Amino acid sequence: MRRSVAAFGLIALVLLSAVAPAATAQVNDGSDYTQGAYLEADVTKDVHQLSWSSSLSYEADDGSQSELNGVLNDSVNNTFEYEATDLEAAALGEFPRKDSEENNSASGLDASEWTTSGSSVSDSEPAAGVEAIDVSASAAGDSAAYSNFTISSDEPNRYLQLVLDVNSLGSGTEVQVEVVDSDGDYKTARINGSASMAEDVIATGTGEGYVFQRQLGKMDTNTAGDGTFDNIEKVRIQFVGGTADLTITGMNVEKMSTWSFGERKVDTDDDDSLETETVTEHKETGTIAIDDLSTLGDAFSEGAIHDLTMPVKFRTADLGASDAQVNFTDADGYPSFSDRVSLYYRLELPSAYDLSYSNAELVAETELPSNRYLAVETAEGVSDTEFDEISSWSDATSQFDNEGDSVELDNTIQPGQEIAIHAKYLVTGDERSAIESAGVVGGPIGDSGDGGIENLPVIGVIVTAIAGVIGRLKGLI
Repeated sequence: MRRSVAAFGLIALVLLSAVAPAATAQVNDGSDYTQGAYLEADVTKDVHQLSWSSSLSYEADDGSQSELNGVLNDSVNNTFEYEATDLEAAALGEFPRKDSEENNSASGLDASEWTTSGSSVSDSEPAAGVEAIDVSASAAGDSAAYSNFTISSDEPNRYLQLVLDVNSLGSGTEVQVEVVDSDGDYKTARINGSASMAEDVIATGTGEGYVFQRQLGKMDTNTAGDGTFDNIEKVRIQFVGGTADLTITGMNVEKMSTWSFGERKVDTDDDDSLETETVTEHKETGTIAIDDLSTLGDAFSEGAIHDLTMPVKFRTADLGASDAQVNFTDADGYPSFSDRVSLYYRLELPSAYDLSYSNAELVAETELPSNRYLAVETAEGVSDTEFDEISSWSDATSQFDNEGDSVELDNTIQPGQEIAIHAKYLVTGDERSAIESAGVVGGPIGDSGDGGIENLPVIGVIVTAIAGVIGRLKGLI
């Protein structure tokens, strides 16, 4: 009788194990045998508040602060790019210096405080919240001047500081920005399309994001008075030889130190190693690239950057449990391996009004020798479809032919579009253990073509299980 009970108990256990789903484990993304993937893209944020603690923060559509579910691409030096004229900071317009007694509302970025001769000066806002003035000439010889200040000490130690766009520059035109003292002596910085780059040159053509910072004591004095440069009373813009149009987002002649626009990594001495350099001037058009947002000077710490661009990876390693699944089946017919592993992932670029993307692509590193891969495939626009119900797979297995290579799986990625990745390959028992980081979290994912037992009809499984133990039953009953 005991043998009969034991026999039927054995039957029950065998049948339960036969029809039970193959276990699906959590994925250990740190394993060398876990085939992952990632979406990489240059992400541009409409605005980034420099007070945010994370560079991955952004403003969601509902106005709340959200976080990109990714990591910065650390293979790129000088990760962050922005144009200086897209920097929103009160410090750029705090000339003349405000105090409680006088000039409390004065600003060199207030068009109403300028006097003009032929030229025009108007208030502008090149990006939301970025205070600026447009200065333009309609004919050669036009000028504009700002004189709502006086500097009567430490004149050589002061800096001429400008942040501007050159919107147009007529042929043969030179724009001269002059710092003038009380009897007419002046220092000059120039914009000239025919000039060679020099210390007194702001720019040599049209473009955006120019930064000029030069100590007045190191600039030549043009004598129009007594030849001694003191008692600064005016900033004058002269249009010589033609017309031009400027947008100025920062101006100062009072400060005795420069603004810091961040630190960058560059090879300054041709030794093939990178040194740290502070960006104080930018005399070519376009973006400034820096290594760390925290290196922008204290003057900008409460400001914001518009159109900040940075390279981000959205990795399978960062996915939640609902978007990453793995299961295992016996590696029948492959004597060197114990299991077939099937990994499924669902990735997307977050969609938000404040976010835009360029150079987006889906990439995977070839983690294993090519003969291990049974299938690697992708599917676009899968939404929240269950992995085993996706039918629109595109095969990419042949691209995984060289261990260590990066494989571009898709370069037509759209924000908000979910893309699925499936990788099926062979592993040993130890490698399976390395891939599994925790216990069972769910049932199997449909995996056609594995030949694993979970793909057999239930009745067939039962029959197979019974046949497999019939001999042992004879000895027990």
